[in-house]
Amino acid sequence: MTVREVLVMAVNLEERGYELYSQQAERAKNPLVKGLFQELAADEKVHAEDFRALLEDLEDTGELQFPEQELPSIEKRMKAIFDRIDEVAAQEDGEPYIDALKAALEFEKESYKLYDDLFKKATDPNEKEYYDALRKTEYEHITSLANVLAYLTKSGIWFDIEESKRWNWMNI
Repeated sequence: MTVREVLVMAVNLEERGYELYSQQAERAKNPLVKGLFQELAADEKVHAEDFRALLEDLEDTGELQFPEQELPSIEKRMKAIFDRIDEVAAQEDGEPYIDALKAALEFEKESYKLYDDLFKKATDPNEKEYYDALRKTEYEHITSLANVLAYLTKSGIWFDIEESKRWNWMNI
């Protein structure tokens, strides 16, 4: 697969993520779920823009200039949302967000796998560093979805999350 094909695939993946999360955020009534999907959509939008810029660089100059931008921690952003919410119902009538969270979790695992594969194949140090940052962001997304899902379902998933990745401030 060429670098151009990889970049086109990455743009498409991030745009799909943006659409998915934007739609789910619009539908969500639960403020915690809405906030999470809004934050994920914002991240996916930034990633898509970065990949489009890389694609333009490649087409214009034949070279890649990897951005050094780092997104703020999703855990910090979610804690700010959580702190503003009075009470979060574990289940709201007519809101199928549990399935949406599970689907989003699978989507993020797919994204993580792509960037992890690219990281492992990269030979250029800048390219490797960029893919490493992306896979770390996707891992944060996986963690955020798992934490919110565990919190809302009060399921045993909470104990399956690596202790250093649990958001203990949710007071489960």
